[in-house]
Amino acid sequence: MLHQVPNQGHGPALIRGFDEASGTWIGHLDTDDQIPTAELGRLWAERDGHSLVLGNRRTRHDPRHRLVLTAFVRLLVRLLAGRTVPDANVPCKLFTRELWSEVRPLVPADTFAPSLSLVILASRWNRPVGTLEVTHRERSTGASSLNPTRLASVVALCTRQTVRVAYVGARARR
Repeated sequence: MLHQVPNQGHGPALIRGFDEASGTWIGHLDTDDQIPTAELGRLWAERDGHSLVLGNRRTRHDPRHRLVLTAFVRLLVRLLAGRTVPDANVPCKLFTRELWSEVRPLVPADTFAPSLSLVILASRWNRPVGTLEVTHRERSTGASSLNPTRLASVVALCTRQTVRVAYVGARARR
């Protein structure tokens, strides 16, 4: 088990976990129990022929401000990746170590939403990206740290970081 001390936030924790994963495939499932663990197994069954498989939340059980954020992210990803991805920042995904090794040098350690960089660059680089609808449940414990008052600053930060990675990623492939 890894411990991120001091706590640097969700994005840096994901990056560290992805970096330290040792397999050919890297799986990500948030621990808030909103997506059943079995859904990651369903993604595993769909991995052949893909570099990235996203578990799109079928029916969202989140507050309105999170749904608004997802709509904004969907638009941002469509503009930067050149394709529509319904749930690019999904907390349930499976991707190859090879893809992460290519994307990682372009993702700063303090990135708020590294999953967006992964999806955008995989799409721009014509890597096969699969999607599968997954179950999403209401949060049973704890509280989301993203409340409406933090939303504007998070959107601004995430947009700047994501646009920068997309730009650098496009230049890296020329």
